[in-house]
Amino acid sequence: MTGKEIMISLYDMLGDLMTLVKDNVPDFADKKKNVREYNNEFEEGGEWNPALPCCLIAVTGSTPVTIASDRSTIDERGNFILYVADTCPESKSNKALKVVDNIREAINGADFTYDTKGYVGITESVTFIGKEKAMKVYAITGGIIP
Repeated sequence: MTGKEIMISLYDMLGDLMTLVKDNVPDFADKKKNVREYNNEFEEGGEWNPALPCCLIAVTGSTPVTIASDRSTIDERGNFILYVADTCPESKSNKALKVVDNIREAINGADFTYDTKGYVGITESVTFIGKEKAMKVYAITGGIIP
């Protein structure tokens, strides 16, 4: 089997995810600048003065889903991690988890189009990254799949 190679533009995927979160997650209605590309802010030694809540998006690559007999990629999925942080003072509700839930709701089932082919957003896991002072951080792992 051979066919037209279809590639997801990872650059476009980053922009589409940022737009989706900014426009569809109520936590960012008036804080759109808090949704941006991830630049290792949560790594040891990372520099960052947090504006909360935030959603920092890392496009981590792509994975072939369907490969033709000539070894060309017919379909692929785009992979991402969204780092979500918000305030969480002691003895208060975990606002960060509410933001995580709102983001997952916006992404799961969202439609995307690349190279005239339809894709859908999915979230696969949520991981607690850590707590610093009155801030909790979670990572949402997911993809854009055919």
